[in-house]
Amino acid sequence: MPFQIWMPRGYAAAPGPARAIMAGVCVNVAFYGMWRTLALLGRVPGWLVGAVLLLGAVTALLGIARAAVQNRLSRVIAYSSIENTGLIVTGFGVALTGIAVGNRVLVAAGMLAATLQMIAHTVAKSHYKEASSSEATPNASSASRGNPTHLPAPSLRPR
Repeated sequence: MPFQIWMPRGYAAAPGPARAIMAGVCVNVAFYGMWRTLALLGRVPGWLVGAVLLLGAVTALLGIARAAVQNRLSRVIAYSSIENTGLIVTGFGVALTGIAVGNRVLVAAGMLAATLQMIAHTVAKSHYKEASSSEATPNASSASRGNPTHLPAPSLRPR
């Protein structure tokens, strides 16, 4: 999560369609770059493999823990994207482990896991566009945010 600290603020500030693009496309560009540079790395040092696996696991755990306690959809989407980032990095770490030990099956499994997680992240987050674009702005009243204790009483008069 150390490198994605901008996400919750960025997602909250962006309008709905831009939020969907940020969640579904922009985040995955870095992983595509990681995927493409994998062939250039050659033999990977063990400390790098351990660091990538640890960073991915910690990012995934902290991201989903933070997403679970948010009360705004834009922040849930942001922290969920951070969690997905951790899962993708962990898959990439598994591929790096395969390179370090010379196991092509492990490389393929890690890259497949990371790629499938990228696709799932893109598809899932792109569907949040409609829901998150209707979310209230931070300065809106609590009634428009859906707080049931402050909703106006329904009127029985015909319109």
